[in-house]
Amino acid sequence: MTTKHPYPHQLKYRITQTDYAALRARLSEAALEEGGARSVHTLLFDSYRSRTPALTDGGPDPRFSIHYFDDDPTYLLLERHVDLHSDGAMVTEAECRALLAGETDWLLDQHNPVLLDFHSSLTERMLLPRVLLSYQRELYSLGDLDLWVALDTDIRTTLQHMDFLDPDLLAREKIPVITGPALGDRSKPELANMTLENPLILSRAGVDVAICTDHPEVPIQYLPLCAALAVKGGMDEESALAAITINAARIVGLDGLLGSLTPGKEADIVVTGRHPLELLGSVRAVLIGGQRI
Repeated sequence: MTTKHPYPHQLKYRITQTDYAALRARLSEAALEEGGARSVHTLLFDSYRSRTPALTDGGPDPRFSIHYFDDDPTYLLLERHVDLHSDGAMVTEAECRALLAGETDWLLDQHNPVLLDFHSSLTERMLLPRVLLSYQRELYSLGDLDLWVALDTDIRTTLQHMDFLDPDLLAREKIPVITGPALGDRSKPELANMTLENPLILSRAGVDVAICTDHPEVPIQYLPLCAALAVKGGMDEESALAAITINAARIVGLDGLLGSLTPGKEADIVVTGRHPLELLGSVRAVLIGGQRI
């Protein structure tokens, strides 16, 4: 399914908490609220080509993002943005998981112009998932004026595949960081400043840090090894373990459900003979779904 949403007069403003309260009160009186507050999760894609001068006169490259709403990723909206116009296509959770695992051939089987263009951008422009946004949206409509007002709050952003940034700035802005992969060489532009000390530097500056493998670039089973490399770079063992458990869950907004051994949370548990980051440790027990196997 393809949808089109031209917004030729879309304006965005950053407002204070006081302005938000006043505007919300006025809108509650004068406008129709469309369904109450909704949670929105957005994954933005970008490429290094978009940061260099255009080499042709072919017009701007399309920008792509994936959204799901109300914490339900069963169906997601893949949007294509060109100038002030956008259109989109619906994808399933399974298709999105395949996409994030590096499987893109299914896009060609859909015969959908948005999905075909997305596949072309992934392969020709080296498009990558770059920024994850999560926020709450309240939507109001003033039907007589054909006007929509959206109030976005509790905005959280996570940067992935990032270059080495100013950790003090990240701490001030309270931007969490997913760092990695550290297991490998500086084979790509975004790895030019890769060091084993990066998680330690960011953590010391007060940044909420998680560690990734960039699966399937580095397979997910090497995640504990990547955390162990952070320990080699100076991070203490407990902080490195948190970076692949509770920190990661908190960054994606799932720390109330996952990430720590806490009553009421979901967890598969592995009991090891040594610290989980020690490669020579042996597995003593495994519990899945509350059952020992």
